[in-house]
Amino acid sequence: MKFKKPKISKKKIVIFSVFVIVATIFWFLNALNKEYTTKIEYPAEFYNFPKSISSSVSVPDKLTVSVKAYGFDILRKLNISKPIKINVNKYAVKDKSDKSKIIINTSKLSDELFPGLTNIEIISIKPETIIFTTNKILSKKVPVKLNIDFSCKPLYMKSGAVKAVPDSIMIYGSGKNISKINSVETAKINFKDLDDTLESKVLLTKIKNINFSEENINIIIPVEKYTESTSLIPIKVINCPDSLKVITFPKEIKITYKVTLSRYNSISKDNFVLTADYAEIDSNKAEKLKLVLSKYPKDIGTVKFSPEYVEYIIEKTE
Repeated sequence: MKFKKPKISKKKIVIFSVFVIVATIFWFLNALNKEYTTKIEYPAEFYNFPKSISSSVSVPDKLTVSVKAYGFDILRKLNISKPIKINVNKYAVKDKSDKSKIIINTSKLSDELFPGLTNIEIISIKPETIIFTTNKILSKKVPVKLNIDFSCKPLYMKSGAVKAVPDSIMIYGSGKNISKINSVETAKINFKDLDDTLESKVLLTKIKNINFSEENINIIIPVEKYTESTSLIPIKVINCPDSLKVITFPKEIKITYKVTLSRYNSISKDNFVLTADYAEIDSNKAEKLKLVLSKYPKDIGTVKFSPEYVEYIIEKTE
């Protein structure tokens, strides 16, 4: 005799599922109305370490908080995704039994770390005490090294030195650590297509176990529109004996350079010196003399001249 499986209609399955869901919701709501004691782990961030000390131990990356509250309050008021931020300089105190240490008593921070938590009792925070082993440190003034790149739009150029403000900072650390540091660097950054003077804040690159008097500095990149200009510069022969005279062909060379509009009228041929060295003839019997631009204004752009080598003749002076 064959037994047939009883058929369950889809309607009954749906009704059964609805009852299960409703029962689960009522169970969950009932659970939330009960009081619980539970432990919650919060990510922790420590900042603003005193500049006069250097921590020699790692800090915990999380705090375990024991709370007593109703389920609804735990869900609504405790945001475990947001890290607890602890200002070391504000909360740390010297250890009375060991002057080389500073401590943070976390149990005293409940109200400030968890403001506005009505109906929630903070039972404990673990660890109860955070200890920093410290050393009195030295200070040293070091220059700021710029670690930046930049480019200008067409027809624009840098019109002066790139400046760091301040151009040096104080660093704090153990004598052993700061003795190795001769400068601090800005974070690597690139500015593109500048068409005006740029002023911007730039972070300084942190150094392990070293504190800075400044976390960032201002940089100034002066940028102006430029034009191209030319000048005829006479060739000056150097290291030539008094008994001889070197005549070059040609005697003058045309140079081309970029100059900002604000500096255009202040640049003249007197700002340039183009030299040829007689020593090349004396030592190498050179058929042509190489030209060197030995003097030119530092705040102008690309300087070009041609030819780079010139012919010459030597005459004896009377």
